[in-house]
Amino acid sequence: MSGEESVLLQAFQSGLQDIFNFDANDHIPQHFLCNVLAPAMSAMTYGNNSKVTKAICEEYGESSNEIELSKSILYAFSDFIFNIPTARSLRLHSEISSGNGRQYQYIFSRLHPYFKLLYHFPSWFDGALHSAEIMYQFPNVAIPLTSQDEDLKTSFMKYWTNFAKTGDVNEEGLPQWNEYDILNEYYINLDVEITSGQHLYEDRVNFWLKEIPAMLQTEIQINTTDAIRNKAPSGKTVKIITTVLMLTLAVSVWKQ
Repeated sequence: MSGEESVLLQAFQSGLQDIFNFDANDHIPQHFLCNVLAPAMSAMTYGNNSKVTKAICEEYGESSNEIELSKSILYAFSDFIFNIPTARSLRLHSEISSGNGRQYQYIFSRLHPYFKLLYHFPSWFDGALHSAEIMYQFPNVAIPLTSQDEDLKTSFMKYWTNFAKTGDVNEEGLPQWNEYDILNEYYINLDVEITSGQHLYEDRVNFWLKEIPAMLQTEIQINTTDAIRNKAPSGKTVKIITTVLMLTLAVSVWKQ
């Protein structure tokens, strides 16, 4: 999804932003990233490593433009919870399948007008919503679709049913969806205009999977449960956002 970070925006609008004294409709301040979000991520996965906290703050908090900074802070959240675990999983499966399995990567970027009415997100937020593709996979007759949305729905359902039937998503008449492999890292962007590309979020993926491990000079083994049990955050604010991160992860897994 191109807007997985909408989950954090919903948490802000449900009262989280009041705890930290800002209004996400205006912008998300850098101090939330550097003093709350980055330490929570470090506590969850990297044993409260201060170098990791500083690196996350610098990677996602460098923009001087408030809107671009706000988007970048949301990317930090969605990368940590969704995008980087996905990249790790794809690479792992690609390595161990040895040609006996197929992996396909996608992002879903269509924001249906219905969601714009249902959720009052900041005007600067331009991503799709978390789980927005479900209405295209399992259409709801109560929500009208434009002709463009109908075409996207048809393509979406064909890709999924083809994979279930044959292990190959493609068929004649559909935009080509290349299989993911470690070298090329192909992906498809499902929107009213379906496009494709390679190396999704490459710089951000490299930050988490190459730069941080290199900084620590060790292979990072993610074990969220042990990290929290053995290295609990020390500050109240870090504990709050860690809880939010954990609940978000749990809900995401539950919805799969």
